[in-house]
Amino acid sequence: MDVLCGSVNQLRLEFLPHEMLAKLTSLERLGIIESCDSMRTFPLGIFPKLWFLNFRKCQNLESFSIEGVDKNLRDLYIEDCPNLGGLPASNLNHFMINGCNNLKSFPERIHTLTALRGLVIYDLPNLVSFAECGLPPNLRDFSIDNCCERLRPSSVGEYWGLQGLFSLEEFSIGGRGSDDILERLFKEQLLPPNLHTLHINTLSSLKSLDINGLGHLTSLQQLHISGCDSLEFLPRLRHLTCFQQLHIYSCPSLEFLPEEGLPPSLSSLSISDCSALEKRTGYLLLESFSFARLLYCHFWGRVYHCI
Repeated sequence: MDVLCGSVNQLRLEFLPHEMLAKLTSLERLGIIESCDSMRTFPLGIFPKLWFLNFRKCQNLESFSIEGVDKNLRDLYIEDCPNLGGLPASNLNHFMINGCNNLKSFPERIHTLTALRGLVIYDLPNLVSFAECGLPPNLRDFSIDNCCERLRPSSVGEYWGLQGLFSLEEFSIGGRGSDDILERLFKEQLLPPNLHTLHINTLSSLKSLDINGLGHLTSLQQLHISGCDSLEFLPRLRHLTCFQQLHIYSCPSLEFLPEEGLPPSLSSLSISDCSALEKRTGYLLLESFSFARLLYCHFWGRVYHCI
């Protein structure tokens, strides 16, 4: 214990008494992983230089105090802490949280986190309140998965303000309860027109993508769709002049690609585990569309380099 002193700047924590932690005034990175089972509240204010924090599988963690480190903490990752009931707000750059079953709401002032660039949330089954004052205005990457089961679809339009996030480049949505959320996003064209990459995954009832929802995404470059068992066909894509990559995986009901063909700007196309499409077209798919500019194709386990 005597070797730990104020000069320590990185620590993998198994268990240390509060008195010892208080001496680590230069600590910059802190990971508490599958340990400290007796810990219910953690006093982060004793680490004035802390900028990276990771809580993982802390079964009894309920809350923590972040007073004194708001200005320094930039990266916060919280994983599989089922009893965590509250979150801090801080001057964060990146925030990821998953597997916290008791979490019901996010900080009310999350929209004031102007430095936040990446937000990843998933497996929060009891989340009922999220971004009711809006999302952080400078987000570049936002992912929400298995968190929408108890969220009202109307809250997307009322509160999130996605269409005003002019820095957002990548958006991912999927999991339980996300079908209605995505439908609202597309129907009301709530995704920002500057979006570059869209991921859609594990939506059980999604049968098609509303063309109106994609029509205004003139900067879209990549579309990734996976695990959508009911998806039957794709909308028109040729109007997307910047479109470069289309990746479709595990969509067994998908039978049709756009009749008018794919965008001529497309350079990478990957389709796998889409049994209905394979049965209908087989490898004739290569002859059904003009792939003059495709550099890479992947169909049902076979790779084509089209140069």
